[in-house]
Amino acid sequence: METSVHTTPHKKEAAEAVTPNPLGLPLLDYGASGTMHVFAPTLIMKSPHISHPKFGNTTSSVAYKAKIYAYIRSLPTSHQHILTSFENTDLDIDHCLLLAYHPLGCLRKFIRSTVFGTWPETTQILKSRRLHWGQQIASALVFLHGHGMLHGDLTAANTLVTDTLDVVLCDFGTDFLNGQGEGDIVRCTRWYRFLDDGWDGDWENFGKGRKRDAQNFSVKDDIWGLGMICYEMWCLKRMWGDREERERVGLYWRKEWPSLEGTGEVGQIIEKCWNDEYESADEVLHAIENIRKNEGLGVVPSSNT
Repeated sequence: METSVHTTPHKKEAAEAVTPNPLGLPLLDYGASGTMHVFAPTLIMKSPHISHPKFGNTTSSVAYKAKIYAYIRSLPTSHQHILTSFENTDLDIDHCLLLAYHPLGCLRKFIRSTVFGTWPETTQILKSRRLHWGQQIASALVFLHGHGMLHGDLTAANTLVTDTLDVVLCDFGTDFLNGQGEGDIVRCTRWYRFLDDGWDGDWENFGKGRKRDAQNFSVKDDIWGLGMICYEMWCLKRMWGDREERERVGLYWRKEWPSLEGTGEVGQIIEKCWNDEYESADEVLHAIENIRKNEGLGVVPSSNT
């Protein structure tokens, strides 16, 4: 597949202003923790921000990502649905990551894209693959949790679509390794949990009065994120995407979840994820596998779905 890089002049100028690019690599994208450049047709290099006006210096965040990826590489077995990383030994550049490049991008953009032609064509591909993708994500979580890790920021934006139309999990900056996170972590899937119902919208109150260390996170946070990803794949929109942040916090604490009409048996899984009814990712994996098995056998879903 031919690699193409698209970025706006504004984004390019903003990225170059806050992140060094000594090799002059083509800009791919940039986010909260750093900037991504195309290093080779199959590789990207992620570098930290040095002086971002909003995120500041993110060197420690990227260094923590490197620690997580190094730990994953050290394991006796790998997992095909976790983004591949490479040891940075030959580059004379500090605090950068070398990662596999998947030009199709993240799942969230894929859902809204026309990368395969018209919107209906993309939707049909999504519908034919989404149950398989849910299974792949759940399997990756089983692997992470089994090796003492929590992802912490599991979203469709941190799930990449490969050229084989599979998915891989990425962006482990808020990952927790053996109960230890990177410190004052602000990016997490269920950020609503760290704001009180009735929050006034002032982000200075984020996390105040609530314990926010790694001990306050569990596998259920990742499972909640899996439910959110499945919602996006089946409903083709973000959870509470049209609501203000302050309103979302209230909806979360009141457990007023979006409608799951038309999601069938998967809707039951999504709701259980949101209500913390699963004790492990393995339970979710088995639930998804059972749906796939029933579809293969031509079993008609129960009438109450």
